[in-house]
Amino acid sequence: MSKKEIVVGVDVGKDFSYFHIEDPNSGQVGKAFKVMHTHEGLISASKKIKEVEARLKSDSTLIIEDTGQG
Repeated sequence: MSKKEIVVGVDVGKDFSYFHIEDPNSGQVGKAFKVMHTHEGLISASKKIKEVEARLKSDSTLIIEDTGQG
C-alpha cells in the first residue's frame, strides 16, 4: 500500500451497497454510507470518494469488496 492510499470497502447487496472509507493510517473516515444501485447513487458515491481523496491528498485509492470475514 502506498503512503497516502485510501481504502474504500464496499459491502455489496442486491439493491444497494454500503461504502466505508479508511485513511492511510487505517482510521475510518466519517460514517459508512448507503449507496443505491442507480446511476445517481453511484455518481454520489464517486463524488464522496473524490472529496476524501482531495482532502487527504491521497495519491491512490484501493476499492475492495468488504466480505466481513476479517
